[in-house]
Amino acid sequence: MSSKKKIAVPIIIAIIAAAVLFLCFKFFLKGNSGNPVYVQSVRSVSASAGSLMNRFGGIVETQKTEKVEFDPTMILAEVYVEEGDRVQEGDNLFAYDTTTIDLKIQQMQIEIERYDTTIADSNSQIASLEKMMASASSADQLGYSAQITQLRATIAQTEYDKKTKMAEMDKVKASLDSAVVTAPMSGTIKAIADVADITAGTNTTPEGMPDNTYITIVADGNFRIKGTVTEQNIMEINPEDRVLVRSRIDDTIWRGVITAIDTQTSADNSQMYYYGGSGERASKYSFYVDLDDTEGLMLGQHVTIELDRGQADGREGIWLSSGWIVQEENSACVWAAKAPGERLEKRNVTLGEYDEETDLYQVTGGLALTDYLAWPDADCVSGAATTTEILTSPEEGSMEEGVMPEDGMMPEEGMMPEEGMMPEEGMMPEDGMVPEEGMIMEGEMPGNSEAPETVSETPEG
Repeated sequence: MSSKKKIAVPIIIAIIAAAVLFLCFKFFLKGNSGNPVYVQSVRSVSASAGSLMNRFGGIVETQKTEKVEFDPTMILAEVYVEEGDRVQEGDNLFAYDTTTIDLKIQQMQIEIERYDTTIADSNSQIASLEKMMASASSADQLGYSAQITQLRATIAQTEYDKKTKMAEMDKVKASLDSAVVTAPMSGTIKAIADVADITAGTNTTPEGMPDNTYITIVADGNFRIKGTVTEQNIMEINPEDRVLVRSRIDDTIWRGVITAIDTQTSADNSQMYYYGGSGERASKYSFYVDLDDTEGLMLGQHVTIELDRGQADGREGIWLSSGWIVQEENSACVWAAKAPGERLEKRNVTLGEYDEETDLYQVTGGLALTDYLAWPDADCVSGAATTTEILTSPEEGSMEEGVMPEDGMMPEEGMMPEEGMMPEEGMMPEDGMVPEEGMIMEGEMPGNSEAPETVSETPEG
C-alpha cells in the first residue's frame, strides 16, 4: 500500500464516521423536539399549595394621602410645619406673602378705573356727535352715524374687559382671604417640596408633567395595599375582586378587596417591565386593596397580591387546574415525570371532586406531590427528556437545533475541522491508525475511492 493511500484511509473513515454521527444526532434531536420538556413540581402547581394564581407586587400605605399644592405665581411668606409633624384638620401649614396680592389688587383697580374713563369719554363723544348730526345735511349724517357706531362698539368691548378684570380681582381678593393654607385632614407631614423647584417648573411627576405639590400629608387610620400590575396582565383583575395578600417573610395571609384600578396614570416607569426576547417594555399601573384586617402590617412593608379563588382555604390532597389534565372518553391523564431529568410519561389519573367556580379537579390517584408535571402541548411525547430549567428559544438561524455537546461538537454544517481532524473525543492517533477495538482490516483503497473493505466494529456513540 502506498504512503498516500495509507494516509487517505483514516481521513475518509473519519469523514464517514463524522457524517453518520452528525446525521444520527440530528435525527435524535428532531424526534425529541430539540429541547427537554419543562416540568414543574405537583406541589408547586397544586391549588392546595396556594401557588396557582399569578401574584403581583404590593406595598403597605396609609388609607389616604392628601397633596397640598403651592401657587407658583405667589411668594411664600412662612412655613408652619416640618416633615414628620402630626397635624389636625384646619391647622396652619404655610402662608403666602400678601404684599404681592395687595399690589395686584391695586393694579387691577387702576385698570378698572381706566375702563370707566374710556366708557365715559365714549358716551360723551356720542352725545356731541348726535347733536351735530341732527343739524347736518343728509350727506354729512352718514359720516356722523359711522363714528357713533364705532364708539358704541368700543364701549361694548371696554365693558366686557372691565367685567373680566373685576372677576379676576375677586379671585385675587379671595386668595388674600386664604393667604394662610390649612391642613385638609388630620395626619402626618410626609414630605415638603422645595418652593424654588415649583416656581421654576422643575418639580415634575414621573411622567414629566409639572407638579405643584408642596406638602404631602398621610392620613391616620387603617392601612391599604397599593399593588402594581403591567399592561400584560391588567385584564386579570377587576374592582371588587377578592384577593389574598401574603407576607414576603412568613406565611401570614391577609384578605381584602380591590377597590380601584388606576388605568389613567402610569405607575413609576423609571424601571419599566421588560418582556420577550426583543426587549419590549410594558407600562405599569397601580391598583388598591382595602383589607378586612390590618393587624401585623407595617407601613412600607412589601407584600404579594393574588386573586382569592379558595387556594388558601386548606384544601386537602392534590387540586389541579383543568389545563393540566388531558380528558379522554372514559379516562383522564397527565404528562408526568417522577423527578426532573426523568423521562416523560403519559400517566392515567383518578379524578375526584370538580370545583366549577375555580375550574379545579381533585386528583385522588395516580399522582403524588413529589411528581413533576408538563403542560400538555406538542412537545409532550412519551420518553421525552425533562428539565426544571426554563429554556429560551434559539434565535432563528442559530445552530441550537443541531448543536452537539461541547465535548463532541460538530463543526458548522458537518464540515471537518482544519486539516481533516476529528473532534477530540474521536481524534485519530498520531500515526493515523484507528484503535484496535475499531480497527480497519488492512487492505488497499481502490482507485475509485470506495469505502474500506471491512470494519470489524463500530465504536459506540
